[in-house]
Amino acid sequence: MMKKILPQANSFETIIKVFLFAGIKDRYVKDDIAKFCDFDIRQADYYLGACIYLGLFDENGNLTAIGRDIIDNDREHCKERLYELVICDELAGKFFARMALTPNYDIDEIRKYAATITKEKYDYSTAVIERRSSAMVGWCEEILVHIRRIK
Repeated sequence: MMKKILPQANSFETIIKVFLFAGIKDRYVKDDIAKFCDFDIRQADYYLGACIYLGLFDENGNLTAIGRDIIDNDREHCKERLYELVICDELAGKFFARMALTPNYDIDEIRKYAATITKEKYDYSTAVIERRSSAMVGWCEEILVHIRRIK
């Protein structure tokens, strides 16, 4: 089973926003993020969990080397660097590849595929796996929309 906690943040654009806000401070404080994004603390946890999953922060709230590199050196390409983290992720990368290689994919089929793959890696209930893998499929959709827009 995978050791990283499966994220439950729905919007990749909001993950980017949270990362940039918290990353500038070198670490995060949930209350600050909740206020900045007009979230409750629970939602701040979801988005910070996604940042931890992607390797941007460690479990103690500090920027990782990857997070620091993106914040300090490549702010103008931040979004693309974060997309790369998703595309190269062991789990989300499979969802992304399936979607990218199937021009007229059926989103319900992709969600079922994602849940099946996720169940192989995580020991969560079916409902949790479906909800969280579906959120990651949403990230992939956001990335694909962005890529198609710039072509």
